[in-house]
Parts: sequence; structure tokens; C-alpha cells
Amino acid sequence: MKFIAMADNHIRSNRPQFRKDDYFATVCRKLKQIVNLANKHKAHIICAGDFFDSIKVGHKVVNDVLDILKELRGKMYVTFGQHEMSFHTQDFSASPLETLIKSGKAIFLHLSGEELDDVILYGCSFGETPRNFNEDIRKTRILVIHKSITPEEPPFFLKDAISADDMMEKYEPYYDLIIAGDYHVPHHSGFLINCGPMMREKIDQTELQPCVWLIEAARGKLFDILPILLDIEPADAVFSLDLAKKADDSRFSEELGELVETLKNKEARPDFKQTVDLLATETKCSKGVVEKLNSIYGKVRSAQN
Repeated sequence: MKFIAMADNHIRSNRPQFRKDDYFATVCRKLKQIVNLANKHKAHIICAGDFFDSIKVGHKVVNDVLDILKELRGKMYVTFGQHEMSFHTQDFSASPLETLIKSGKAIFLHLSGEELDDVILYGCSFGETPRNFNEDIRKTRILVIHKSITPEEPPFFLKDAISADDMMEKYEPYYDLIIAGDYHVPHHSGFLINCGPMMREKIDQTELQPCVWLIEAARGKLFDILPILLDIEPADAVFSLDLAKKADDSRFSEELGELVETLKNKEARPDFKQTVDLLATETKCSKGVVEKLNSIYGKVRSAQN
């Protein structure tokens, strides 16, 4: 059995800042390419959340997506991401993804699982906790989850994220493969795939190469996890790079001016030691790094005295 795995399509009609192309037309071309890939490989599609960018996408967007999905010969299995949830709740009644499900063009994956011959797909939408098993299940078990999973240790500002290694260690007894969405950088290690986004929405994604993942599964094992790169235009063909640079330079000048004014005001001046100590705590610096920082502070105080 074959699958094409994707996530974070963020389908929308309005054009993101600094994109200069007909964005929705590009979105539709990407989705058609994925459907064509699924048909070519006789594969079902799996989407690990955030198929749509918002619950407020218009009827035309949903209708155009339905027209594209009519060409899919297999099935599409989905979980919900936070972008297609109403206030991040489990009320899906206002979600455009629910429209696809009720139309029969998508199948919602529950925690309880969906059986397909020798494979069981388990869905874990945003905010849910994956199911653990007590019983012996002699089928290939695939978890489809919308959760931020990073290739290395998560940065301190991603409070709810987990590293790929920690995720695999936690769920290795229960699943043969984990397909994840939410973190917008594609990566693959062991039995975990983080799909990455379908589109380059932001100016800092000009170097990103969107892809989908071709997976072949059989009873008790998995074969051939293969990334397939999606067609993209050169960055300068779809992004207003000059405009973005001007905006960045302007923003930098403004922020630099604010910093200078703050440093002039002794009362408002930030405490450098407190700032560095906070960063050291939040980033979980090693004991050696903390000792080095304290040594530097000591030398600075001595020089000042």
C-alpha cells in the first residue's frame, strides 16, 4: 500500500506579504501536482493538518479545491491543525476541512484508527494526545499527528515542541511510522517524517524546497520513504525581493534608533547581565557556559572598579 504524505498546505486565496505572483493559482497548481503524483503511484494521500490556512477561507477556495480532489483516484486521509479549528477547539462545524469530509473527498482520522488492509492509520489532531496500546496489533501502525516536532532540541520559544528523537523514543513501542505536520521545515529521521509546508509563504522561506513523501507500507514493516520535490519557480519570480530588503532595512533602522534612545536613558537601559542570564536559563546552557559567563562578569566588574 502506498501513500503520499503532506502537511501544512495552508490553502488560501489572499496573497502573503512580498509574494508577487497569482498566489492562489500557484496553490492550485501545487495541489494538482500532488494529486497527479498520488494517481501516478496509485497512492492514497495523507495530510497531517492545516490543509486550509483558516476557517474563513471563501466558498470559491473550497469549491476549487473540491474540483481538484475529484481527480484523485485514491482517498485522502486528514487530521485537523489549529488553523482549521475554531478557536483551537474540537468544534469542526465551521471548518472548511469539515466540508471536504462531509463531501466524501476526505476521511477524518480519529485516535481510534482507520483500518486499510494491513495498515492502520491513527489520527491525532492539534491538541490531542496519541493513543498508546496495551493489545498486540499485528498490522503496520501509522500515526498522523499535527504537532511541532523539530529535528534537534526545540528552541526555548517553542514551548510545546518536541525533538524528533524524544518523539520516537516516546512512541516507538506503539507505532511503526509517525507522519507529522506543524513545524515548517521538512525533515526525516528513523521512523519519523515531518512533512514541511506545501508553499513558500514568507520571505525567509526563499531557500525552502517544498516536498511530499512517498511511503510504501506492508504488514509489520515499511519500505521506501522517499521525498519528492514539488515544482517551484525561482525566488525572484514569485517574491518581491527588493521590496522585502527595503522593508527589512527600514525596520532595522527603526529598531536601531529605538535601541540608541533606550541606551541614552539610564533609567530605561536594560540590565545586560539580567538579559544574558535569562537567555542562559531559557536555552538551558551547560554548567560550563554559565561558569564562563560568571567569570566574564567578574572581570568586567574588576575593570570598572
